[in-house]
Amino acid sequence: METQPFHKKVEPCAVCGKMTEWNVCIVCQFIEALGSDLILRHYKKHQVIYEIAEFPRGAHIVYDGFVKLEALSSKGQPYIIAFAGPREMASFRALLSGEPYAARGVCIEDSIIGYVSKDRIMRLLNEHPDLTLRTLSRAAEQIGVARRRWLDQIDKEALRRVAEALLQFSERYPSRKDWSRKALAQWVGTTPETVTRALFYLEKEGFISRVAAKTIEVLSPEGLKSIAENPNGV
Repeated sequence: METQPFHKKVEPCAVCGKMTEWNVCIVCQFIEALGSDLILRHYKKHQVIYEIAEFPRGAHIVYDGFVKLEALSSKGQPYIIAFAGPREMASFRALLSGEPYAARGVCIEDSIIGYVSKDRIMRLLNEHPDLTLRTLSRAAEQIGVARRRWLDQIDKEALRRVAEALLQFSERYPSRKDWSRKALAQWVGTTPETVTRALFYLEKEGFISRVAAKTIEVLSPEGLKSIAENPNGV
């Protein structure tokens, strides 16, 4: 039996428009509360924000651009464990736990990243118990998402995982259509060649359109959902 995520009631954030279960999303609340203490830094495409095994000295918020969180297997194989787009945290769990980073943050494109020191974040959380509760709730939710992804990689074949990934990306980042085969492969836990075959099938079925090598437009969310949820394969 496959585990099904619990869906909370969400609505657009009053500030940035991202879907959230509160009137204002947690990141916008952080940005507003931090004010001038949030330092904006410019990063180039492929530039590393922080490395694996470093201890976090502060928090990173994607102000503009796109970031991948990339972990390494025991054999040194890179795997993408999360993405962070505009108005999303690019590092927080390690900051709260006091552990070193388990993944490195790498800019997929030229990005503007907001940085705030650990001391300032901790003072903010002490001053705003409601924000602390929301932060802990968000961290727990991300652990649940990671657990479901791990189970899916065991239970679902590659085509279903690719379809599910494209569906999730189109819902979470509707304006972004630049997804490389390598990034998709690292995300779903397969090879670029397998991703290519999956994309070819999904395009042939009319579920997606590929205008260029990295440009993927979702034409039929319902079609992708039917593939992702089909326990018997295609």
